Amino acid sequence: MNIAPVYKAAIELDAGKYDVEVSKKGYDTYRKWISVDKKTILTIQLTKKEESQAAQ
Repeated sequence: MNIAPVYKAAIELDAGKYDVEVSKKGYDTYRKWISVDKKTILTIQLTKKEESQAAQ
Protein backbone atom coordinates (compact mmCIF):
# COMPACT_ATOMS: atom_id res chain seq x y z
CA MET A 1 0.00 0.00 0.00
CA ASN A 2 2.96 2.29 0.36
CA ILE A 3 4.61 1.48 -2.99
CA ALA A 4 3.94 2.90 -6.45
CA PRO A 5 4.00 -0.27 -8.59
CA VAL A 6 0.98 -2.54 -8.34
CA TYR A 7 1.75 -6.01 -7.00
CA LYS A 8 2.63 -8.71 -9.48
CA ALA A 9 3.82 -12.28 -8.88
CA ALA A 10 7.42 -12.41 -7.65
CA ILE A 11 7.70 -8.62 -7.24
CA GLU A 12 11.10 -7.59 -5.87
CA LEU A 13 11.17 -4.77 -3.32
CA ASP A 14 14.02 -2.72 -1.93
CA ALA A 15 14.89 -3.38 1.71
CA GLY A 16 12.62 -1.45 4.05
CA LYS A 17 9.32 -1.48 5.88
CA TYR A 18 6.10 -2.02 3.90
CA ASP A 19 2.40 -1.86 4.72
CA VAL A 20 1.08 -5.08 3.17
CA GLU A 21 -2.61 -5.66 2.53
CA VAL A 22 -4.04 -8.72 0.80
CA SER A 23 -7.77 -9.07 0.19
CA LYS A 24 -10.17 -11.22 -1.77
CA LYS A 25 -13.95 -11.29 -1.74
CA GLY A 26 -15.21 -13.94 0.71
CA TYR A 27 -11.96 -13.96 2.72
CA ASP A 28 -10.68 -12.04 5.75
CA THR A 29 -8.32 -9.21 4.78
CA TYR A 30 -4.69 -9.52 5.87
CA ARG A 31 -2.88 -6.27 6.69
CA LYS A 32 0.44 -5.91 8.48
CA TRP A 33 3.65 -3.86 8.43
CA ILE A 34 6.49 -6.09 7.20
CA SER A 35 10.24 -5.44 7.33
CA VAL A 36 11.84 -6.65 4.09
CA ASP A 37 15.46 -7.51 3.39
CA LYS A 38 17.09 -9.39 0.51
CA LYS A 39 16.19 -12.78 2.02
CA THR A 40 12.52 -12.08 2.78
CA ILE A 41 9.93 -14.33 1.18
CA LEU A 42 6.37 -13.60 2.23
CA THR A 43 3.61 -16.17 1.76
CA ILE A 44 0.12 -15.29 2.96
CA GLN A 45 -2.80 -17.68 3.27
CA LEU A 46 -6.15 -15.94 3.66
CA THR A 47 -8.88 -17.33 5.91
CA LYS A 48 -12.27 -17.91 4.33
CA LYS A 49 -15.06 -15.91 5.99
CA GLU A 50 -17.96 -17.75 7.58
CA GLU A 51 -21.08 -17.91 5.37
CA SER A 52 -22.90 -15.24 7.41
CA GLN A 53 -19.97 -12.79 7.08
CA ALA A 54 -19.30 -13.57 3.40
CA ALA A 55 -22.83 -12.48 2.45
CA GLN A 56 -22.26 -8.96 3.82
